[in-house]
Amino acid sequence: DGKLTFHSVLNQGSEFVLNLTMKVVRKDKTKTTSSTSYGQLGLKGVRLLLVEDNTMNVYVATRFLRNWGCTVEVSMSGEQAIARSDLSEIDIILMDMQMPGMNGIETVDKLREADVEAPVFMLTAATDLKEKENEWQHLKIEDVIFKPIVADDLYHKLYHVISSRSVK
Repeated sequence: DGKLTFHSVLNQGSEFVLNLTMKVVRKDKTKTTSSTSYGQLGLKGVRLLLVEDNTMNVYVATRFLRNWGCTVEVSMSGEQAIARSDLSEIDIILMDMQMPGMNGIETVDKLREADVEAPVFMLTAATDLKEKENEWQHLKIEDVIFKPIVADDLYHKLYHVISSRSVK
């Protein structure tokens, strides 16, 4: 049983909403998975700025990040991210590439002009990155994380950057 609705605006993006009725499945709490032992590897206290316009993506990402011990600040647009007064205190930025208004590439460009040096990971569902790579190659992007986000991949990319840099 379910319902799919969508709303689309030319050159701005689309929103799809899928409502499903599903049965709750209880997991055996005695099993340990890699996602439950993340906190032991060292993201505790890392301050992240998540720049994402989709509230569901914000919800999912912040749940992962906070469970790993990160402090998460959220900006819903590139303009909000640039206007922040605490950018020098941010350790890592997760930036949505496709946002209405100022997109992720333009936002990172403005942040770099303002001497924000935090590592940036671009978040995207796009499949044509090779064609767009010349638009963002000069911005010192750490890596690209594809949506839907795979928790293990995200964690290990963040951990790699944090462990190879001196975090404040």
